Amino acid sequence: MKTSESSMPTSAGPQSSRLIVPFIAFCLIVFVIWADWAVVDQIVRGPGTVIPSSRNQVIQVMEQGMVDEIMVREGEFVKRGQILL
Repeated sequence: MKTSESSMPTSAGPQSSRLIVPFIAFCLIVFVIWADWAVVDQIVRGPGTVIPSSRNQVIQVMEQGMVDEIMVREGEFVKRGQILL
């Protein structure tokens, strides 16, 4: 079976793909050097509150219950349909 040229994925070319990783590495190195060299002159703190854009919604379980027994233990293999609780 012969594959057609149109089914092959197109790429940006080998030159641009070879430059992406060194560019990211260069940016990371520059950032680390800048972070080591830079001095934080001032730290500012301010009071704030979170105001929701809509009313708060309380989420509750539909049926409350208690677990009487756990039928499996940690690390144990289980089979499909096996009762766990």
